[in-house]
Amino acid sequence: MSTIGIDIAVGFAIFALGIALTLRRFAKGEFLVLTLSALLTPVLALAAVVYVIYLIATTGNSQIGPCPLGFEEAEKIVERRRQQMFGGPLREPSMANSWRLAYQMELQRETDRVQKVARRYLVPAA
Repeated sequence: MSTIGIDIAVGFAIFALGIALTLRRFAKGEFLVLTLSALLTPVLALAAVVYVIYLIATTGNSQIGPCPLGFEEAEKIVERRRQQMFGGPLREPSMANSWRLAYQMELQRETDRVQKVARRYLVPAA
């Protein structure tokens, strides 16, 4: 096994041990589910980043779709559940708002591009 593989394995083991100990200390219940979630989150985040980079490399652009219906409510439910499990203040969810703003910016860019093409090709010659 190469030293890079050993470094990755040791780093993951330290990360997993740290997550497990932190959850054992602060989580009020559902230790196994929380540990698996905490261990899979970085892997899924890395997979998402690699996938987006692949899409951008193959298609040349990325597009943001509209915010799914009920996303804001789901975000609030998750935040309330987090507060029940870990305590602390209830934070205001922000992902739905930033998604909505990013989508509006994407629509504005598309609109500007369509207007530019329309002005270029559809304006009658003088």
